[in-house]
Amino acid sequence: MASFAPLWARAAARDACVRVAAHRRLVAFDELDGSERAALAEFAERPELFGVSMPRPPARGSIQLLDRTTAARLVALAEAAPIGCSGLAPEVFEHLLLHGLIEIDLGGGFLLGARAHAALGADDAETSADGRGALASLARDALRYGAALPPLDARALARRLYAFHTAPRLPEWRRRFDDAQRYRAELGLQAGQETGALLAEGHEALEVPGWWSWSLRGAEDLTSTGHKVYVSPAPDDLPAAFREVAAVVARLGVPALKIGRGEHGALRPDKIVLHLSSRRAVEELCDELASRLVGARPQGVPFSEELALDGLLSHGVDPPVDEAAVAWRGLESWRAWICNELASGLVAARTEGEGEGEGEGEGEGEGEGAVAADVAARFALDRLRVQGVDPVTWAPRTPEALPS
Repeated sequence: MASFAPLWARAAARDACVRVAAHRRLVAFDELDGSERAALAEFAERPELFGVSMPRPPARGSIQLLDRTTAARLVALAEAAPIGCSGLAPEVFEHLLLHGLIEIDLGGGFLLGARAHAALGADDAETSADGRGALASLARDALRYGAALPPLDARALARRLYAFHTAPRLPEWRRRFDDAQRYRAELGLQAGQETGALLAEGHEALEVPGWWSWSLRGAEDLTSTGHKVYVSPAPDDLPAAFREVAAVVARLGVPALKIGRGEHGALRPDKIVLHLSSRRAVEELCDELASRLVGARPQGVPFSEELALDGLLSHGVDPPVDEAAVAWRGLESWRAWICNELASGLVAARTEGEGEGEGEGEGEGEGEGAVAADVAARFALDRLRVQGVDPVTWAPRTPEALPS
């Protein structure tokens, strides 16, 4: 991934002017009305936060929390300025542009969001969903699917993206996996079977809704943060693959393991998940599993970093708990965070600034019809790039690089 900021470089090369988005207004917490203040009360108590950026009616868009530094930058851009005189560092410029907080003029009027992004020619390999490998292709297909859906809110769209590439429900799989005793017997987890006995030597079983789960005795809790390896065999190959995985988990002392229960758990792409504490541990585990799972057919987990065996093994890093996250997103895993970010980007591409400029001459270029699906997809990908994810390989830069 390139180390420079490509959007800033393109904007500077074209002598772009930049200003705070005309269809938005900055509102301090103490200036909100009663219901808004009550909804954001927990954030108003945090000294580093200023308030929110919200759309001016009749424009549409999201309400975004602002820290004091960002608010000060936006106040300074009330009047348009050449990008070189704006005082915005390249990374800051990209974040503000991709989140709809500023707009740019390239000589034909101010553009916002996905239209500004497209006008900068942001369609090269830096924001390409094509990537390399089976899982990059899955991610490309999932994003195109999401971008082509009829309008949905971000929550509903994120659920669709998250469920992409779930295996189809077939009668045989329903009979096989919805019978808990039969399913556990195939996995080797019934009383007296070898796989269950191996896991019981060093791990304790946990009660986790929708999963059979084990944690290494004495290990710190890694089930909600840290590195994870996905093992994604086709449903028919799941029991045999799990027995191999469990043997490696027991031998290496992997901190945590879970496998999806029932038909839904067996058909989802991320059906076996292992939690680890470091990238080095991920690589060691991958080497061991790759030698034992040759021949297992992969299903594949979209939006994860391909490790081996045509996507049978892949990797993700759960983001730190975000205390400022919107309530509907809650505690996020790697894939949930990715899908939420992509959904928010796709929805923003369609709605940011809608209705703005009608009869006022502002926001030229907005309200000229729906953004094309491919334009929205590239915009959503670039938003993810500035959040610390390589949109070609789907690898996180480092856990520390992800937003907190």
